[in-house]
Amino acid sequence: MAEAIPLAREAFLALARGQVTMPQRLATRVPDHQGTHLSMPCYVKTPEREILIIKVVTVFEGNAALGKPVTMGKLIVHNPTTGEPLALIDAEALTAIRTGAASALATDLLAPAGPQMLGIIGAGEQAVAQAEAMLAARPIEGIVIYSRTRARALSLAARLQTRHGAQCLIAHTAEDVAHICRLICCATNTVTPVLRGEWLQPGTHINAVGAFRADMAELDPDAVGRSRVVVDQLEAARNGAGDLIQAAAAGKLHWEDVRELGEVLETGFDRGPDHITLFKSVGTAVQDAFAADWVYRKVSG
Repeated sequence: MAEAIPLAREAFLALARGQVTMPQRLATRVPDHQGTHLSMPCYVKTPEREILIIKVVTVFEGNAALGKPVTMGKLIVHNPTTGEPLALIDAEALTAIRTGAASALATDLLAPAGPQMLGIIGAGEQAVAQAEAMLAARPIEGIVIYSRTRARALSLAARLQTRHGAQCLIAHTAEDVAHICRLICCATNTVTPVLRGEWLQPGTHINAVGAFRADMAELDPDAVGRSRVVVDQLEAARNGAGDLIQAAAAGKLHWEDVRELGEVLETGFDRGPDHITLFKSVGTAVQDAFAADWVYRKVSG
């Protein structure tokens, strides 16, 4: 995570400066098996770097019942001059780490400074990376975890306690998380919102990284409407951030008020002590490109 956060900063600045060619993610639904097949290419040309990658990921919701990962994927690094494949990288680990790094970057820009109680809603690999990112971004006094499957919440708590010495509590409801914590990460694949606006306390910052289709939402329209919203990329959010799409349809969000993370990095963010802020991420291939390039260079020497 320590290496990934500066890479995330580079990636979002390159995106803001027009140094990235990145078609919108192609999502192919596999409805008979509760699946989505995603493909994400990206080309980067900056004064320091030239990168060409493509990531292919599957999200099959029924896999949990089969004892298989819900999300699986691979990333190919190409030689940007000749197109030759150079490396095949595990996209599951890379995606979780780079997503966490983006949340850490957003938290540093948008969340109040100082020690925080951290709330985690969800208990999969993305939740692990979100927790590790927040531990890098803020002094964390304790972690409150909520998952619809209590056993998974307990497993996540044990993992964070063993790996990081974090003090973890298990919440009975997501509402409990919202009442206790002012720093909250949502990392669930849900179509039914798990975080409601009426629960949010003044001064809360939220990172929402789980919902990536228009029919998915972790936050209800009221939660979005109460927040100052920053996204990884506006076009991607308008196509895939179900939380925001549904809030806009309900008249709770105006897209012209939404800012991109790269633009915030360049121009700053004026946050009041009682403001509720939301970083909504659907994931962008430029994040994968910078992270994969770093991995390839480190491995290849």
